[in-house]
Amino acid sequence: MIEYSEGVYHLIQRGNNRGFIFDRREDKEYLLELIRDFQRIMGFECYGYVIMSNHYHLIIKRHEVPIKDIMHRINNQFSRYYNQKNKRTGHVFENRYRGYHVMDDRYLLSLLRYIHQNPVSAGICQRVSDYAWSSDHFYRKNTLWALVNIDFILGIFSADRKNAL
Repeated sequence: MIEYSEGVYHLIQRGNNRGFIFDRREDKEYLLELIRDFQRIMGFECYGYVIMSNHYHLIIKRHEVPIKDIMHRINNQFSRYYNQKNKRTGHVFENRYRGYHVMDDRYLLSLLRYIHQNPVSAGICQRVSDYAWSSDHFYRKNTLWALVNIDFILGIFSADRKNAL
């Protein structure tokens, strides 16, 4: 994957052997804490996410720090936590993350819709708004949170927040 400073990327990381590694609430909460902490340290923006039972998706905009370094820190820290908590050793994640450069706003909007609809497509819930482990509720409720930058996506629709919503 060719990386560009100020580039937006879709990142996907699966559990080893597609195993369920995010089946407990505290595991999902810990992953979100890690993303938020490393976001502050490494200076990237998050535009969207979903955490499923065996994988997660992120949409981030990188600045100075390369994606490989961001993902290494998040996945390494989570793996140590997960192995220690479950008294196990070995790989938590399957292979390296997959990453795709998001080239334009149209693709970005369809990507955000895709990751928010992931739980519905998987049969976990009936409606996107029913799933707690995605960034959808921040957009839906116009909520500013340290992890998700909703301003960038909403700004694609309109500079006026009410019109964007």
